[in-house]
This record gives sequence, structure tokens and C-alpha cells, in this order.
Amino acid sequence: MSHGGTLRRTLSFGLWSLALLLILSAGAWIVSRQLRQPPLSSLQRALDGLASARAAGADQKARDLYLNAESCLSSGREALRDANDALWPFGVYELPDSLLKESTRFSDLACMAATESVSLRRKAVLARLGALSDSLSEWRSTLANGLSRTDFKVMYRSASVRLDIAARLAQEGSVETANENLDSVQSILALLSRSRTDHEATVVQRSEEMRQWISETLEFSRVQKKVALIADKAAHRLHVIRNGVVVESFSCDLGYNAGYQKVRAGDGATPEGMYRVTEIKRRSKFYRALLLNYPNENDRERFRRNLAAGAIPPGSKIGGLIEIHGHGARNEDWTDGCIALDNRDMDKLLKLSAKGTPVTIVRSWDGAR
Repeated sequence: MSHGGTLRRTLSFGLWSLALLLILSAGAWIVSRQLRQPPLSSLQRALDGLASARAAGADQKARDLYLNAESCLSSGREALRDANDALWPFGVYELPDSLLKESTRFSDLACMAATESVSLRRKAVLARLGALSDSLSEWRSTLANGLSRTDFKVMYRSASVRLDIAARLAQEGSVETANENLDSVQSILALLSRSRTDHEATVVQRSEEMRQWISETLEFSRVQKKVALIADKAAHRLHVIRNGVVVESFSCDLGYNAGYQKVRAGDGATPEGMYRVTEIKRRSKFYRALLLNYPNENDRERFRRNLAAGAIPPGSKIGGLIEIHGHGARNEDWTDGCIALDNRDMDKLLKLSAKGTPVTIVRSWDGAR
């Protein structure tokens, strides 16, 4: 009896111990499942963060931070796979969770850096835009106050168009493309400056020759007691000379390419040289006119040299029919190379001029101002 009771108590204790062990095991399993929840929310935030960084252009504008975020994401996903495959209690998610959170942190930093980079670059583009706009305004004033040159006008218009495109792109946020257009504007303005420097050097080289023309014209008028005409292209003035002094002066329009010496037909340049009136036209397509003896021998020789050197297109003609005529006073250079006066001034000029009257055309005459 005593032996049977002991056995029952032993069995009962064993059953209770087994039950307790099962309960504890179940609890441990439940707890371990809770502890082993994979950090899926951290993974999603890391993925979203990297996508946002890429959309902000961080892969280019904040590349180091972006690559760190990408590396942490890759390492975090690998650690997550290892934790999922490990047996309990070895499979913990602390490392992958930490790596994924670090990836999100780097993505946020990359986004901020990229945004700041774009902002700074946009400010730089706007500052450059303002500076080039000022330069273009100066050129507009220079071209407006100087002799007409079609090549200068073409370059100026090209730079203006590029500048307008750059301004529009900058406002739209296309900073890189705006900058490329500003590079073009800068290159065009540099070419414009070099062309002007070369042009001015040529004018200086010819200034002595033109001073000699003026001196001979004044001397002729003084000695012969006759009227002579001197056209100052830079001042847009036609001066009437009598007895070696200016007695009358008229405003005049010139060829649409007046900044050049005339070299061929159709170039729009008003010739420079010493000419004379060969015909007085009291009725003309342009009201009244004085026909000049362009081309003279100097013009023909220059034309032959330029043609031989390839400076003008093969088959070019030297041109002719250069006149002083009416229908002027437009305040712009518009003729094909002639000198145009207001009709009332043309009436006065015809009363002062005669066949054979000397007409000297120069780039600039400081002595008349």
C-alpha cells in the first residue's frame, strides 16, 4: 500500500513536470516568435528612402552618400536573409534592422545634399545669367551707337536667343541645360569681343591713309575755292566744305553693313575712298541723287587682290551705282551702300554740288567734331 502510493505520487509529479515543461516551451516559442519578427517596416523605409534619393538626383549630385545608402541596404537585406535561415535562438534581427535604418539615414542625407546642390547651382546659374545679361546690354548699346556690321548683329542675336532659352530653363529647374546655353552665350560674346578688337586694329592701320584723304580734300577746296564733300561714316554726317572749312552738315543713313569697307556687290557696305560726282540726277528712284565714280582704280585693285586671295566668293562682282540720294533720315543704316539724306537736305545739297565735286568718304573724322 505504501509502495503503491509512492508510485502514484511519482507519476503525478512527473506528469505535472512534463506539463510545466510543455507550458514553458510553448511560452518560450511564443516569445521567440515575437523576438524573431523580421524588421519589414525598416526594410520598406530603406527602399523608399533610396528611391526618393534617386528621384532627387542624389545618385549624381550626392554620389558618396547615395552609394553608402545603397551598400547598407544591400548588407541589411543579406543579414535579414541569414537571420531568417538561422535556427532559434541564433536567428536575431538586430543587425539587419540596424543596417536598414542606417541605409535610410544615408538616403535622407543624400536627398538633402542633392536638394542643396540643385539650389546652389540654380543660384549660381541665375547670377551668371544676370552678369551675361548686363554684358549683352552693353553690346546692344555699343552696336546701336556704332556703324552697322551684319556679322556683329548676327552674333548678338544668337547670344540673345541663347540667353532667353537659358533664363527659361533656369526657371523650370533645368539647371544643367541652362548652364550649357550660358556657355554658348559666353563663347559668342568672347568671339564678338575678338572680332571687334581685330576690326578696330584694321581701322587704326588705315587711319593715316584716311587722314591723308581728308587733308587733300580740304586743300583742294581751299586752293580751288570750290565745294567738296566729306562723309564721316561713324558720325553719320555729310559735311559740305567751302574754302577748306565746313559750311554745312547733314545727317545721313548708310549701307546696312556700313562698318566695313566695300569689297564687292551686295555686301551692304558704304565704300571708303576719294570719289567725285559723275552725274546729277534731279529725278531718281530715291528722290534726287548724286552718282559717284565707284568703283575707282583703288577699288578695282582691292577687288582683284581679294578675289585672288579667296577673301571674297568666286564669281563676285565689284558693284557700282553708289550715290548720295534722298529718302533718308530714317535714323538707321538701310541702303545697299549709298548715302541717304533727308529730301530737304538733298535739295540743299544739289544747289551746292556740281558734276566733278570731290566726295571723300572716311570711317571717322575727328576734326569735324
